Amino acid sequence: MGKKNIGLLGRHPCEGKKLREEKRIMVITEEKCIKLLHGHKHQVFYQLAVSNDFLNEGLITILPKSHSETDVFVGDSIFIPLDGSVSFTVEQEENDEKKNVSNVRFEVNIMEKFFLPAKTAFQIHNFSREPVRLIFAAASLNKKYRIGKR
Repeated sequence: MGKKNIGLLGRHPCEGKKLREEKRIMVITEEKCIKLLHGHKHQVFYQLAVSNDFLNEGLITILPKSHSETDVFVGDSIFIPLDGSVSFTVEQEENDEKKNVSNVRFEVNIMEKFFLPAKTAFQIHNFSREPVRLIFAAASLNKKYRIGKR
């Protein structure tokens, strides 16, 4: 896990355009996934099977009694917990009267699907005593893959 993996973001397992032109079909094993830790204070483990200009897909692991940092995906995204329930806190639009941002919490159980529109700030919380893995897929709206703040 390191700089080598980060260099593959946006072009794994191959450039998206090339995959589509060649109509390539492939199996992507766990060994072939991009593995990286994301976050500074609250790290989560990402295993990306696909990261290109069209789609980013993989697994996110949230440690027990932990949460991700506030994150924003460029494109629409969907999350599916595999091992347990998680909570998502989602930032709502700024309130003109109070000039502050409010958060809304969503509980998502095993195998339920949670959809987030593009550029929505969120955190994932795991209140259990076991790690929780989530499948995620995020569409890219521009040519650069980006995990991080707006």
